[in-house]
Amino acid sequence: MTNQIPRGSPTAKLNSGKFNAPYKFTSSDLLQGFSDADNNPYKSF
Repeated sequence: MTNQIPRGSPTAKLNSGKFNAPYKFTSSDLLQGFSDADNNPYKSF
């Protein structure tokens, strides 16, 4: 079986950032709105 690509569209609502200032977010923030057709867990590095 071939691994299927995740499906969906980004739905996260991130706060506005400031120029040249650190911005914290999590991988779960970036993955909101996506699902995996194979039900595999997501991994981010």
